[in-house]
Parts: sequence; C-alpha cells; structure tokens
Amino acid sequence: MVINILREFTPNPTLKFARSICCRCSQDYDVQRQVNNDDRQRIHSRMETYYYGGQVTGMVDKRNSYVHVGIEHSTGHYALPISAMYKVNDEIQAHILANCIMIDASALYLDILDRFPYTTVDHRFQPDLQDRSGRKCNDVQQRESILTLMQKHYNMHMNIPIEGEYYTPDEIYDRCVREMYSFCEAHSLRDAWAYLYERWYREPWFKKWARSARVVVPIGKTTMMIESQWRILKRDFLINNPRPRFDLLIWIIIHKQSRLALHNFLLKIINRAQTLDWELEFVREWDTKSGRNDPGLSYMDNRPENPNAEELYSLSLEHWTCGCPSFVESRFMLCKHLISRYRERNPSIRRVFGAHTYFISRQSVTPYIQLRPNFEYPFSMVHLPPHVLAPRRSLPIAPPTSRSVRCALQQQNIDAAGDDQSAAQVATEAMVRQALQELDGAYNIYRSTLNEEQTQVMNRSIDINRIGEYLVVVDTYRGLRVQPTTWTDDHPYTRYL
Repeated sequence: MVINILREFTPNPTLKFARSICCRCSQDYDVQRQVNNDDRQRIHSRMETYYYGGQVTGMVDKRNSYVHVGIEHSTGHYALPISAMYKVNDEIQAHILANCIMIDASALYLDILDRFPYTTVDHRFQPDLQDRSGRKCNDVQQRESILTLMQKHYNMHMNIPIEGEYYTPDEIYDRCVREMYSFCEAHSLRDAWAYLYERWYREPWFKKWARSARVVVPIGKTTMMIESQWRILKRDFLINNPRPRFDLLIWIIIHKQSRLALHNFLLKIINRAQTLDWELEFVREWDTKSGRNDPGLSYMDNRPENPNAEELYSLSLEHWTCGCPSFVESRFMLCKHLISRYRERNPSIRRVFGAHTYFISRQSVTPYIQLRPNFEYPFSMVHLPPHVLAPRRSLPIAPPTSRSVRCALQQQNIDAAGDDQSAAQVATEAMVRQALQELDGAYNIYRSTLNEEQTQVMNRSIDINRIGEYLVVVDTYRGLRVQPTTWTDDHPYTRYL
C-alpha cells in the first residue's frame, strides 16, 4: 500500500495510475505564446479558425479503467462575421458528402477553395515555410508603392466619388483588398501580403484605420491634440517642476491651463480678435490652389483646368466633394475645381482671401467646408454671462495723475504772501511733488518689465496702499532656492511672475 501511494505521487508520468488532461483552443493567447513561429504559421495555413473561449479537461484512471472528460464552451465568444455566413449551395454540399469520408477536414477545405473559389484571392499565395528566399521586402520602391496604396485606401470614403462613381463601405473594402493583393501577387511579395492582410486588411482591422468605415470624416487627430495639450502643460506651467505632486498638478490644470484655454476660446472663437493657427494654413492652401502663389500667375483664371472635370470627378458644391486626387489628399478638403466653382457662384468673394474676412466652418459631415462673412459667424450674437471673464485687453500705461492734480489744486489755494511757515510748506510740497514724480517714473519703468497680469496685481497693491507688502513678498519669492511644491505655496502677489 505504501508503494502504491508513492507511485501515485511520483513525478514520472509512466508510473502514475491516473493522468489529467487540459486542452485549450489554438487561438488562445496563452497557447500561442508557447508555440514557435513555424508551428503557428502551419496551424494558421491549414484553415481559418476562430477562438471559442472554452476548454476540455479530464482525467484518465488506468487502474479503474475510467475516463472523465469535461467540455466547457463559452457563450460569450465573438460570432463569425455576417459576411461569411452565406448558405452553402447544393453543389458544394454534394462534394462534401462525396469526399468527407476519404479525406480529412483540412484537405477537404482546401479542395473546396480550389474547386469553388468565392474570391479573387488565391489561398495558396502564402509564405513558403520551406523556401524563405525573398522573405523581406528590400526594394525601397516597392515599400513606397505599398505606403502610397495604403494612403489611397485610407482617403477613400462613401461620400467622395471614385472615378466618377460612389461606392458603399463594403465595395470600398473589397476594392482595397483586391488592389493590395494584386500588387503583392505581381511582385511575388508573399510575406508582405500575409502581414498586410493579417494586421491591416482583415475586415476588423480595416475598420479601425480607414475613413470609409464610418460616415463622419474626422477633422482632427485625438492623439495629436492630447500631445499638444501635454506639451503646453510641460513647457508653459511645469518648466521648473518636472515631477510635481499630484495636488499641485491638478491645481495648475484647473487654475492656470484651463484659464488659458478659456482665454484663447473667447479671444479667437467668441470675439474673433485673433485667428486660429489652422485658419492661416487654410488660407495659404486656398491661395496656392487658386493660382495666386504660382510664379507668373496673378489670377485664378490663368490656371489650366480640365474641361471635363465635372463629369470626371463628379464635383458638388452643395456637399463640397470632388473626386480629384488633390481634394482627397488635402487636409482641408480643397481643390482648384471647387474653388473656381465657388468663386463663380459667389462673385462678391474677394480674390485676396484673408482669414479675418470670412469665418471658416469645417464639419465632419457634408458640406465639409462653409465660408461665412466674419460678422455672421455662429457666435456673433452670443452675449457672455457675467461669470465668464472676457479676454483682457492691453491698455496704454499712463502714470496716475490724481496726486499731482490734488497738489496743484492745493498750490493754487496757497497765498503767495504767506509767512515763513507757509514758505516752508511750499518748499516741502515741491519736494514731495518731485518725489512723487520720481516714484511714478520708477513705477512706469517697473511696469514695463512685467507682463499684463502682474502689472494689474502691482496696480491693485498701489491702489490699496499695500505696495510695501507687495515688495516684501516679491523679494522673498525671488530669494527662494526651491520651487513651490504644493498649491498652498501659491501667493497672489507672485502668481504671474
């Protein structure tokens, strides 16, 4: 009995009385990590499989001749795509019934693909596991051609005509796959096609990066906008605090960065006192495509244009769409065909197009571009609520004259024929006036070295007669050897230094 117990706990599996098994799907991530690349490619090249989210567990008891097997199948796995759920015709069913006993499933699957092809892609155009010659795409021109094709496929959209015709998202997907497959097959790029299809052109992946997968056309890139905000936060507010405490970071975002964003919104969108950066780039591209920036061309009418552009590209001013390559590749969706038609329809538009002249409205749905006069933009009738601070306007700096006027009035009331005491008072008042003028001059010189916000803080301290306290706090702040670490170290007098 002791020997049997020891044999049950022996590490040698051949001496055990029972063995346990656990089988998982080949598409499981943990299973694929344990399989080398060659075996993984061989498993994938047999036939298309899907992850079912379950497992098979069991135990084989040799001594009692007992086998226990448990099959677990998850009901929350991803279903087969709808595009692949087609009804098998009678001819294929008859071929399966006639050959399912003689050959195995994988060979029957490949035989069906050969006899009844349902797509232009040849399933045999795959990387050769035996011959690895030509595995890498070393030709620079071929790589550039692949990138150009991918850029073309990214720009396709259901609202933008392609060769004068409109296509649905499924038709655009099939067209893109055929073009990329034809290019790879013509240049024998088996490995390139395997990578492109598995990581870019398989339908779930294609919908993540192509514009044709959704109706709206994005006019901004989320990652770039987040990186831009983070760059402003680091360079403008955290230049001396590379690793701030969390409470200080939140305080800076709420009280400084958000305040700057609100200031720019009111200045550039509500009040239209300044233009946005992309508006200047829009005007520059408008002028370039209208012929104004070309050497030797002064007017748009001198720029050559295809007389059959409307039939060839199916352009539409109502939707602001055109099928020419310039429109598709443009960041602002501009081309010379739309610009010329828009000028013909709106003769009042100036030839010298400026960002301050018109309000440029960009939309993610048609029409993608709308131009309105600057006095008819959407926020022209907006009245700011009292709790929203409008952007500060820079005012000319002028020395305060209240004290000098008061002294002048007092001087006019002094009797010129006063006694010695009155003469001493007059002399003293002259000295005070001179000291005040020198002090005002020093204030003006100091104001010229400050920014607008700090100047207002200084003027407020002068008005409430606390300039001495202001200078003490500023001197203490400049003598610090370390930067503030928490929001409690902030002081109103040194907030904008």
